[in-house]
Amino acid sequence: KECLPMEAVSPTAKIYELEFLEGDYVYIGSDIVAESLEEAKSVAIFFLKIPEDAELISSKVKYMN
Repeated sequence: KECLPMEAVSPTAKIYELEFLEGDYVYIGSDIVAESLEEAKSVAIFFLKIPEDAELISSKVKYMN
């Protein structure tokens, strides 16, 4: 997987809070800055080392001011 430099935040970026379920474990990613839900999921899976087959069970989005 390739990481992109985070030098500037896009004006369309949002802040995500995600919860994933995998077996008996719930993984929580908060304050994830991304332009889309798919990008936020990719960031969470990579940085939190969440198994890729984990199920997204909750997502909340806040728009940056």
